[in-house]
Amino acid sequence: MPEWIRPTSFQYSSKGKPDPFQSFIKKEAISPQVSSGKNETKKKNTTPLSSVEPSQLKFVGTIQKLDKDQNIYGLVQLPNEKGYIIRQGTTVGQKGAKVVAIKPGKVIIHQNYTTSLGDSKTHEIILKLHKNKEDNDE
Repeated sequence: MPEWIRPTSFQYSSKGKPDPFQSFIKKEAISPQVSSGKNETKKKNTTPLSSVEPSQLKFVGTIQKLDKDQNIYGLVQLPNEKGYIIRQGTTVGQKGAKVVAIKPGKVIIHQNYTTSLGDSKTHEIILKLHKNKEDNDE
């Protein structure tokens, strides 16, 4: 056989090269953590309140617990007319807005956002108590 037809020897070395059969999308390794009593891993909210924006909620009333703490809870209604109880610290919406105060006539919600210049700002959303149609007819 002529020399120009004879193939040269070749050896492939995978050292320092990525594995072509391994996915290039890396999954985060979940390592067991020692709990310090607090929930350190942030859970993704999957409640119905996390699926609507705060401005879509209808504030319909309050519940006041008569105890030493004088806790006050809010009653809100989603666009599908299902009611939910909220309290201070409840997360609402996909952007993580939080209920900061509940008062007898209103609920105050703060939503953090970043401006186009990179500044962090807080948008205050106030939900006022809606009166029933029957109350207006009297």
